[in-house]
Amino acid sequence: MQSHIVTVIQLLQNFWLAILGILAVVGVLCVFSGSPIKLRDVTTHRYHLFHGKGAFYLLMAVILVMNILIHNLAVPLAGEASISLNYDGASQGLNPNDTRFNQADMLSDAILERVIRIGRMEGVSVSDLKDAIEVIPKSNNADSDEYWVSTEYTVKYHANEKLADRDAEEVLDLFCGCYREWFIDQYSYNIQSLETDFSAIENEDYLDMCDFFDKVADHIAAYMDSLADKEATFEMSETGDTFQSIKARANNAKSSLITNLRAYVMDNGIAKDATTFMGRLSADNVFETFDARKYSRSNENRLSAIRKYADDVARIVLVPTYDMDGQFYMSQTKIGIDNFAEDAEDYAKQKTKSDSSIANNQYIYGQLTKSAATAETLAKAEILAAAIEKELTDVSEDAKAAVKEYDNKQANGYLTLSVDTRDDHILEAAKDVVKETVILFAMGLVVSCIVELRKAKKSEAKAK
Repeated sequence: MQSHIVTVIQLLQNFWLAILGILAVVGVLCVFSGSPIKLRDVTTHRYHLFHGKGAFYLLMAVILVMNILIHNLAVPLAGEASISLNYDGASQGLNPNDTRFNQADMLSDAILERVIRIGRMEGVSVSDLKDAIEVIPKSNNADSDEYWVSTEYTVKYHANEKLADRDAEEVLDLFCGCYREWFIDQYSYNIQSLETDFSAIENEDYLDMCDFFDKVADHIAAYMDSLADKEATFEMSETGDTFQSIKARANNAKSSLITNLRAYVMDNGIAKDATTFMGRLSADNVFETFDARKYSRSNENRLSAIRKYADDVARIVLVPTYDMDGQFYMSQTKIGIDNFAEDAEDYAKQKTKSDSSIANNQYIYGQLTKSAATAETLAKAEILAAAIEKELTDVSEDAKAAVKEYDNKQANGYLTLSVDTRDDHILEAAKDVVKETVILFAMGLVVSCIVELRKAKKSEAKAK
């Protein structure tokens, strides 16, 4: 039975609109058919507001009652809500994590499936619910041709047959709540990347462990630095830690603990498998030597090109240009020689880096060759490595706690959701009823008066 309510109401609405349309056509015909009416007749005739107009007022009463009935029947089946994006970057069309915001996500299957599950909407499919909900962006410059990004959206709900037994306000409340949960889950900061798992390096040599530790410390520091740029004044409620203080601890672990382990291992020539590690160092140096020669030759080629062509090309090239304010100026641009110079400098830096790596590998190789490692030094290296793992794990846990607390504070203000109540909808329906009835009454009164005027003129003509 409930599934037919929407169809019945839609038929009533269409039928009523058809009747109103017919009445409007009849009124127009009454006005424009028959003898023309002069302005003098309109202004001099004495009209009767009630006498002889019983049928007119009865018709108006019927229209009023039908309007009230049809609008009240539709109240539970339609509603509106608004969603506002309040975070930084929303006006640039971005999500809180700086990815591109997509309006289509509001009606994604994941959200609608959650609405159906939480609302226990048996027999309702995702497509049924999607057909009943429409998301429309709001804009203050809708008449402008300029590109704009909306941060406010109107959600309109019109029940279909599958949702006839659901109140509009209830469905919109569910939808907005599920969208908020999905949005926060989807665009909260990802703390999984702050997890520390050192099981992968348990069997690695100490210098490889140091490289891994460096990467972990650098990642935590960079993560904290990116958040400090957004909220420099944030402090954890319990510990008082800030993003900068956690970053400092990660940097300190790298510059102190990790550096100490690396220095201790290199000074004492410690390795878990010295033979394998030395073979790897030799192989690395073969490739580094090849790279160093390649960078050196590339640098020499660029410098040779500069010496060859420097006297034959212009020192400065000016290009006519307009700035952001539309002002004309001559812009200096690069020429081929400039590119050669930049390439030469870059190759020189890469060669220096390769030479440094070769020298470092040679030093480590030499230390391993005359290794003074003992069971005691190996035990101390293990203690130093364990201390680094513990410190980085502690820093990681504090970083995750800080991100969670910051995210929770920020997430509460990401979205502002507002659902029109049933009373709001009834009030809007009442306004529509009054507006439509007044318009119809005014039109009907005009038609009635014109009909009355024509009858009066006919009576006068007969009397003469």
